[in-house]
Amino acid sequence: MKLTEKEIEFIKTNLKNADELLSSSDPNDLIDALDEFSVFTMDENEDITDIGRAAERIIDKIAYSD
Repeated sequence: MKLTEKEIEFIKTNLKNADELLSSSDPNDLIDALDEFSVFTMDENEDITDIGRAAERIIDKIAYSD
C-alpha cells in the first residue's frame, strides 16, 4: 500500500505516534487509529465531519489495496 504525501501528512498531523503507525507491519494498527480518530471527530449529532471523511478515505485505501 502506497500512501500519498498528502495522506502521510494528514496522518502525522492528526494521529499520535504516527511514525510508529506508518512503519507498522500490521496495517490494522493504522486502520484502527484512523477509525478512532474519525469517531472522535464526529459532530454533536454524531455525524461524520469532513476531517472524519478524509480519515475514512485513507482507511478504504489501506483496506482495499493489494
